[in-house]
This record gives sequence, C-alpha cells and structure tokens, in this order.
Amino acid sequence: MLQAAFVLCLVILPWSAVPEIRVQECESAGDQPAAEDVPWQAMVQFKKIGICNGAILNTNYILTAPDCVRDKVPSDLGVRVGYRRRYDGDFAGVCQVIIHPQSSKTNQSSNLAVLKLCEPLDPSETIKEIGIIDKQPKNGAEAFISGYGSYNNSVYYCDPLTLRKKAVQLYDLKACAAERKLSAPTISVTDLNFCAEKKERLCSFYKGAPLVVDGKLAGILSFGDCSTEPDVFVNVLYHKKWVQANTKI
Repeated sequence: MLQAAFVLCLVILPWSAVPEIRVQECESAGDQPAAEDVPWQAMVQFKKIGICNGAILNTNYILTAPDCVRDKVPSDLGVRVGYRRRYDGDFAGVCQVIIHPQSSKTNQSSNLAVLKLCEPLDPSETIKEIGIIDKQPKNGAEAFISGYGSYNNSVYYCDPLTLRKKAVQLYDLKACAAERKLSAPTISVTDLNFCAEKKERLCSFYKGAPLVVDGKLAGILSFGDCSTEPDVFVNVLYHKKWVQANTKI
C-alpha cells in the first residue's frame, strides 16, 4: 500500500536575522537619524518590550502619553535612551507614574504622563534633555516627529526596529478637528492640541512621540492611525505649568 509522503521543511533563522526582514517589510517612513540628532528621544518599555515613545525632560523625568502606562505597575515599566535601534542604548527603571488628571481615552487635549526614573540618566552626546517651546508656532510651521512605529504599510505584524525621524508641517486645528470628527468621532481636538499634516499615507509613530519645532518640544503624540489624516498631539506649551510642577523643571 502506497502512502503519500509529506515532507515539512522548517527553516529557522537566527534571531539576529529577524529584525532586518521585519524592517524591510515595514518600509519604515522618514529618515534614520543618528542618536545625537535626537538625544532627547526615549522609548517606553513594558516588561522590557517597547510600547511607546517619550521625551527626556531632565535626567529624572520622561514625558509620554498616558495610554502607554495607565493601569501598569511602575516596576514593570522602563525607558531606553541614547539609541538608534530599538533595544540598544541605556536602560532606566521607572519608580513613579504621574498622569494628567484630565486625561482620558477620549480626551486628547490633556493626554500626558510623566515618568519618574528610579535613577537619574547619565547625560552624554546621545542623552540630553529638551526644553519646551515658549511661544505658540503658526500653522504651517516646519516641525519633525521622531521615534518608533512609523511605516508605509498598514500591516498588523509589522514592528519597526529602528529609530526614525519624519519632517511634518503644523496643520490648521479647525480643519483637523473636522477631519478627525468624521474618521474618529469619539476623539476630540481642541485648542490644547497640535495637528501635523501627513502628505502621504503612512502609519503614525507609536504614541508619546515628540513633536519638535526649532529644537524645542512642542507636542506629544496622542492619536494617529494609518490614514492620510493629521496626527493629533497634546500642546505641551499649554500644559507647561503642570509639567513643571511634576518634574521640578
């Protein structure tokens, strides 16, 4: 009696080969900067897995989005700084999470969280704090976003592994609110936000990504998706007193 023979061949790639394949599939958007080009960049981790972006406010505090850290135990959180690839750089533990009292899953206007580090960061050419803007930039102002998560294809298994930097322009808030009301009716856009225009279809950076204007922190990414519609940021200038009160800056 003849039996059909089925041969299953498994090719096991070494773990070091996986990132290059995944990055190629992701078609990461923007440029790959040197770590010293965005030394304030931070990656927020949960149980050593990168989940969000953030910005270094000083050697003891990181600013990010609360959706990344809400209902999580501080000891399970950490930040990575001074890196170009996702798991390079220095690691610091988180000892306290401070979420803006008006933050909620639908309120994008005050969607901020401060992470207090267990040990201060060691400043270097690739690890530096960033100051907050001191005046409101105009619509159309040139800016850039940096961090992880921006790619050209909406693919659920895609997980970019390299730091990216994307040039953008600030977008009219009223127009942004109208567009976002159609695509995401539960998301509110107010005068406490910034919007940044997308000139092409690409997936947004992970939440918490810093929006930088003239070398200073203008916004923290609160809401984005894989459409051509504008990304929504929290306007850090309008929350400067709260940030200063909770970070000693």
